[in-house]
Amino acid sequence: MEKAQDRGSFIDSSFLPSTNSLFNPNDTGLSESAARQWKDLNWVSAIELYYPENISLFSAIDPLDIYGDTLLPNAYFQSALAAVALHPGQVKKMFPEQSTKQGQYVFHGYFNGKQMQIELDDYIPVDTKKNAPAFIRTGSKALWPIFAEKAWAKVNGNYESIKAGSIAEALRFVTGSPFTTSFAHNGVDVEQFWFELNAALEEGQIVCANAEKSPEEFSARESSYSYPVLSVREALINGSRLLLLQLLDPWETNKWTGNWSENSPTWTSEAIRVLGKKGIVGTHRFYIALEDYLGFYQSTTVCYLPSNSQFVKEVECTQAPGDCSLIKVQVKEPTTGLFTIAQKPLRIMSKKYVNYKISEISLMIAKKDGSDFKFIKGEVGCNENYTVKINGTMNKGEYVILLEANWCCEGVDSFVFNAYTSRQTELVRMSSREFPGYIEKVLKSCAVINTEPKTYANKHEPMIKKYASINGSNAGYGYIYYKNDSEDTIPVSYTHLTLPTNREV
Repeated sequence: MEKAQDRGSFIDSSFLPSTNSLFNPNDTGLSESAARQWKDLNWVSAIELYYPENISLFSAIDPLDIYGDTLLPNAYFQSALAAVALHPGQVKKMFPEQSTKQGQYVFHGYFNGKQMQIELDDYIPVDTKKNAPAFIRTGSKALWPIFAEKAWAKVNGNYESIKAGSIAEALRFVTGSPFTTSFAHNGVDVEQFWFELNAALEEGQIVCANAEKSPEEFSARESSYSYPVLSVREALINGSRLLLLQLLDPWETNKWTGNWSENSPTWTSEAIRVLGKKGIVGTHRFYIALEDYLGFYQSTTVCYLPSNSQFVKEVECTQAPGDCSLIKVQVKEPTTGLFTIAQKPLRIMSKKYVNYKISEISLMIAKKDGSDFKFIKGEVGCNENYTVKINGTMNKGEYVILLEANWCCEGVDSFVFNAYTSRQTELVRMSSREFPGYIEKVLKSCAVINTEPKTYANKHEPMIKKYASINGSNAGYGYIYYKNDSEDTIPVSYTHLTLPTNREV
């Protein structure tokens, strides 16, 4: 530190190059031997570490350039950086401007639902025996992966706190983009999955296969790594439809040796004729059939990278138990719509609350239609960052979004709502008084759209319709809705109601 001060270099006072930025000696999950190893690490300026070489943030942006170390098993974060490295423009958005202070870098990330600018000094933990960065490092000595990891460690308190996680949360942090993760591959609609996979790749989104298990019948893959999906191919081989995915394995820890791998007998002369010479582009890339993919990989994550015209808005919602939030979205011209709900991070909150858990949050979206509302979509999410994607286009008009949290931890009462749209929109937090009867009106619309009505023709009342569902809204709200389409007022004993002319209950 004295050397840095002597040369007038920036020192980050909120994340000092010290043991406490590595781990908390008074509250650590490290073993005694690991703690000793971590204490032996030295903080060295990147300039001093690589002197006299000229180093830069972006000397290389290559997924094959990123390496990790067993000292900090955070392969999920390495996987995220490797996936983003396939989009160099996105990488450069992490450090969009040059700092005016020597030794200072400003990382632009996304944490707890909010965009952040994170100041960093250029000190990094170094393994003095290897004379190399102790955790993530690069073959080219490019600094962007090392400082991205440091920024992640800083917002989470220290390096030990980032030992394990998911690629989804890492992608969210480094790109600021929403994501979806589809689980339970074994029960997936294959054609729908294939269609959505094609669409995501055509749009230039990040798609990653997440391995969680290593059955013996498959060549074992590292359980904590994720693998970018590069492309898909559909072909007719000997009269049979073939669906292939090409994946990138930056680490080649366990090469794929199953069907459609480089030396697999599935590469018949007919397959080579149709697909090209074994279809293999080069090392670190491998093909896998869709059926094998769905049988092996536990989940697929899609990160929706921003287009040049994407607009991002955020609203923080504080909500007492039993209350709800209403957000008005004013759409002035047709737009796509992605919405996320970000709850306070488990990594941070579990240190404050022993029993902290992510809460369920219900969401319903409806479009204003005169004095009524037309139901659009409903969902319930219980993820730290939960994404709801609107299928199709949101046309011009006024939309109202209801959000209701079922808090499961005392003292927690807020979340951040984000809207990602392709056209400029306005977001305003509203009072329920401004939309009286909102839930009833939306559920009435939902009932008609989503539920097949029951009629009472067998009771000589064919003009009465009953719509009922415990969770027809998919947002945790049920309904029973009666509608009288006749010209008469009908007392209906079996409903305990009187249904006025052309009215509903």
